[in-house]
Amino acid sequence: MTLKDLPVGSIVADKKTRFSGKPIEWLVTDHEKYPDRTVLLSKDILCCRPFDEPKEYYWNKYQKIYGSNRWSTSDLRKWLNNEFFGKAFSSRLADIVIPVSNATVLPRHDRELCEVDRTEDTVFLLSDAEVGCYGDNKALELFRGNTKEKYLITEVCPGLEWYWWLRSPSAWNSSDARSVSADGSLNDNGAYGGDRGVRPACVVSSSAPVNKRKNGGYKFDWKEVIK
Repeated sequence: MTLKDLPVGSIVADKKTRFSGKPIEWLVTDHEKYPDRTVLLSKDILCCRPFDEPKEYYWNKYQKIYGSNRWSTSDLRKWLNNEFFGKAFSSRLADIVIPVSNATVLPRHDRELCEVDRTEDTVFLLSDAEVGCYGDNKALELFRGNTKEKYLITEVCPGLEWYWWLRSPSAWNSSDARSVSADGSLNDNGAYGGDRGVRPACVVSSSAPVNKRKNGGYKFDWKEVIK
């Protein structure tokens, strides 16, 4: 059995890929966007961090105080692709992660599309379109249809539903980035705010072998990969 065989919404884990001492559980999120690849999204909020810290060298006076909402230069992107990836991922899972080119729309205040920010990411945040905020047309498989809300809503700790960051900027302010609210709706929040959750995503080979776990869900079968 391979990752491609798992239905969207399945949980898969690698016991040596851990954060805060616990294995990260991933949701199979999409098999269609990238040929022969599968998008994985952490099932839970792993931590709360600012999207971007204020910096004196920013030219915009608001960004000097509140940080920037631009994913390509954000502190959160740097952390995910460097420290988080280097420390949390096992060497075996890291070997099958495939860097992808992400396009992030930078809107005007009138919400017309004026620019696309392109980044090469190993680990990333989903966009507002990918989580279905503009309908099913651009949404990843997990976030299509009437069941998407159950995957939008997640907890920062048991019993406490919470917000989580998207990589999309707000159209209203250069310091506001988008997040998904506790009720599953789109929300804008200052980039400097450290109270929003982080749900990392990555893309891996769909041919990676998996098998069932005793406690439910699936795990990567590294013995088969070695063969």
